[in-house]
Amino acid sequence: MRLQSIVMPSGVAMLALLLVNPAVADDVLVQTKVTLSGFNSSSITIGFESTDVGATTYTCSPSNGPGCVQSNSYSDAPKNMHIFMCLPAGATYQLAPQCAGALSVSTPGCHANKAPSFCGQQQGVGPNCQMRTVKQGTSAITWTVTYTAGQPWSVGCQLSNFDGPH
Repeated sequence: MRLQSIVMPSGVAMLALLLVNPAVADDVLVQTKVTLSGFNSSSITIGFESTDVGATTYTCSPSNGPGCVQSNSYSDAPKNMHIFMCLPAGATYQLAPQCAGALSVSTPGCHANKAPSFCGQQQGVGPNCQMRTVKQGTSAITWTVTYTAGQPWSVGCQLSNFDGPH
């Protein structure tokens, strides 16, 4: 709110209480989600971390159910993000074609996504490059992992509302 004097056409000064929105910082919600089909596994971890100095890594693992969701809100967007999924060491998997295409998008000189470094002894899956969030709204990555007996795990993903690789 702001108090402001206004001079009317008749020359009479009035005080008016104006309701104004204070300047709103550019905020973005970053969200990652995984859905498992055909099995439950707490040995899968998904997550993200901004490239800000001292940033927190946000992760989740499905424990007793078919999936999990993790999110965090950031101000002063857009943000450059490391995005990853960790699969058990030795697990065989195949990326769905749409997911493989989304993860392989890059630009000359892009900054490498550090998916493997977040996964330790597990297998790291993620985009080739860091991803840049939108300035306001929600940037999300949705993972699906499907198990069919005798087949490699099928891994799908969808990146939504990212401004592209960074």
